[in-house]
Amino acid sequence: MKFQITREACCSQDDQIGPLEMAYDLADDATLRQLVEAIETSRFLQFSSTHQVMAAEVDDVELVRVFAPSLLRRRAPKYTKSPDAKASEIAGSGELRFSFVFD
Repeated sequence: MKFQITREACCSQDDQIGPLEMAYDLADDATLRQLVEAIETSRFLQFSSTHQVMAAEVDDVELVRVFAPSLLRRRAPKYTKSPDAKASEIAGSGELRFSFVFD
């Protein structure tokens, strides 16, 4: 299944260089956790010193928060929906959008 992902730019240069949209093609039975892992490992999400946390939403419903990687440790995503739910049931109906939030 193909998932359309968009993200907010972390700065004005990022806004111009992009990309701010990406498509991910996963198995039909992929979980939300697998979708988030695919997004994180692709390094599509960009962070800055002042923008460290992004929330993913579909239809104004928050699904997960992801955190900027650091040199010492990687903070695990914080799910507000079950990470083991089928991604197609949660995000398949719309675009998954990552925006910056303060945690």
